[in-house]
Amino acid sequence: HYSLALFHATLQERRMYIPQGWTKFYEFSAADLRAASELISRVVQEAAKRKAPIRWEDVHSLLAQAVYGGRIDNDFDGKVLASYLSMFFNTEVIADSSRPGPRGTIGALKIPVPTSTQVEDHIAVIKKERPENDTPPAFGLPLNMESASQQTVSAAIVLQLRVLTRSGLLGEGFNREAWTTALAPTLDLWKRLSQGQDFAKAAAPAVKPMMDPVVSFVCQERALAIEVLKAVSTDMSELAKVLQGSVLLTSHMNKIGHALLHGETPGAWQQLWDGPEDPLVWLRAVLAKFLALGGIVESPDAQALLKRPLDLGIFLRPNIFLNAMRQLSARLLKTPIDELRFACSWLDSRIRGAQLTAAIEGLQLEGCRFDGARLVEMDGDSPNSVPVPKCTVAWVRKDDLEARDANEEIELPMYVSADRTRVVTKINVPCAGKDKWIQCGAALF
Repeated sequence: HYSLALFHATLQERRMYIPQGWTKFYEFSAADLRAASELISRVVQEAAKRKAPIRWEDVHSLLAQAVYGGRIDNDFDGKVLASYLSMFFNTEVIADSSRPGPRGTIGALKIPVPTSTQVEDHIAVIKKERPENDTPPAFGLPLNMESASQQTVSAAIVLQLRVLTRSGLLGEGFNREAWTTALAPTLDLWKRLSQGQDFAKAAAPAVKPMMDPVVSFVCQERALAIEVLKAVSTDMSELAKVLQGSVLLTSHMNKIGHALLHGETPGAWQQLWDGPEDPLVWLRAVLAKFLALGGIVESPDAQALLKRPLDLGIFLRPNIFLNAMRQLSARLLKTPIDELRFACSWLDSRIRGAQLTAAIEGLQLEGCRFDGARLVEMDGDSPNSVPVPKCTVAWVRKDDLEARDANEEIELPMYVSADRTRVVTKINVPCAGKDKWIQCGAALF
């Protein structure tokens, strides 16, 4: 129960570092602790009766699937949980009839496990070995996590203060003068961003029947960007007229205005493209993608398009780009699509068995650094995220996938952004050991 108490506390305290500790706030409760305690007690007692070693794999599975893991809905958070279970519950830490004698240590802080059964002895060890204030390394997180957490908290406070300054507007009816003052920064930003652009006349590129899937996808992305910007342009123009008093406030414009006053991207816009919550960031992002797509939409085929390194950040739906690559690779390889596997290489631009490759640039890594050969720990003064070298990706047949030592490579999630809400894909990165990098919350975006 000593190990379980430390395990439960670690899961709870890691929530201080969202989204790198956990991607969201999970409700690990006292009920979970009680259920886990009863389960472990029963397993230990049964093992003692049989005079057999404790089957910790079964305990890990039950705690991961039925108790704590039932709350987790992110696969990579599930890997963090599994890593902690292996660390806290094993024969090195908890005595059983098959291995009497001194115990090992627990967690990243290497807290020793008393052999005594007295509560006072366990409390004494915790007071001696556990620091007064928890630091990120206590949970396996990087040294720079504290500053990253403070920046996240600061950004949330700034957003709350911005909403509070407008709270008087939100509780009353339409006040033209107050709305004009509060929404001026958003309207001014849109005016600057859209200067010289006529979205109403922008023509979407035609998708031709014989186009390969990659080029077809790019054309569809450009068309989607135009559709999004036309809708935004219409709404912003209508909102400006409402504030000038030349048109009446409609239900739709009331929703748009209230969302912007809250500092939130309107739901109607998010339905067209699910982007950042901050409307100013959202507007900059969608226009940047529109302009970037204009530079590659004329590519005659996928080979020409992928001749240069590509930043997935220019796409509204980067995961669909990878699916388009998969479809075209299946055609080129004359292989069923479900028999292809995603492959990547950091050191070589060539991938065995690949007919179509893409060099991905612009990726950022959070939680650690990558020196081109393997993952490296962050320093205390390191930035929140660091750039990584170009990565070559491709879809290949299962038989062509190069076999690698599972302990020398880790599968990291690639998210759309640093908020870690949407996964694009998983990318293998060389490393030494895996649990360390799982617990540090390493991720690409």
